[in-house]
Amino acid sequence: MGKRLKIIGTMTGNSMDAMDVVLTEFNGDWMRDICSWSMDYSKEFQYDIEFLRQSVHDKTPAEILKMPEFHKIHDMYIKYMATAIKDMCQRYNIDTTKIDAIGFHGKTLDHNPPSVARLNNTLPYTLQMGSGQMLSNMTNIPVVYDFRSAPIMNGSEAAPLIPEHNAHIAKIEGDGIYYNGGNTSNFAMIQDGVALFGTDVGPCNEYIDNYIRNNSNMSFDKDGLYGKRGKLNINLLYQLFNVGRQFYELRP
Repeated sequence: MGKRLKIIGTMTGNSMDAMDVVLTEFNGDWMRDICSWSMDYSKEFQYDIEFLRQSVHDKTPAEILKMPEFHKIHDMYIKYMATAIKDMCQRYNIDTTKIDAIGFHGKTLDHNPPSVARLNNTLPYTLQMGSGQMLSNMTNIPVVYDFRSAPIMNGSEAAPLIPEHNAHIAKIEGDGIYYNGGNTSNFAMIQDGVALFGTDVGPCNEYIDNYIRNNSNMSFDKDGLYGKRGKLNINLLYQLFNVGRQFYELRP
């Protein structure tokens, strides 16, 4: 058994439907979720984040830092995250002095993993918005952050925490392929309780969420109400398998 830790995990997601936070207790291989909370994005803030994502493309970090909009949206993002954390702790009477750390991914503004970089003959990089220090100052809790940079620099597609988490689950559920259908989908291959391989594999909910936001008053396809109306397009599926680069036969 290792040291018992209480960690707040945060997720803001490229779908931009809500800021999700969860308090989890860890003790060696054992863990349990204590409580969780979600705070919806406002329509205005969704537009602000999408504007920023479009604006920073092909800009250097120095150029981004000179953008007045960047600082305004960044600071609001951290303020919202801190508010979500405080709301959860107040709602469930959590003593924040007993929290060991916050795990903070940040907001992805741009991402050029090795697979894409090879196609474009560019260097791999990832751009995440979020100051761990600022979030720590606003919550009075230590913050652990910048999860993606090291995996990207070591050749990973950078879904950095998923494979190890799946390996933990596999100790109960068994070995196999674990698939996560988020904004960008990813999977991990687990054998003998060890993550042998993990990678992003392409867009999943991103296009669906964009469609829903543009064609309804919802932020995402709640309960799959739109998706359940769909029918399989056999011709498109055939093309994905047999035309062009034969996507499904490519190495990840």
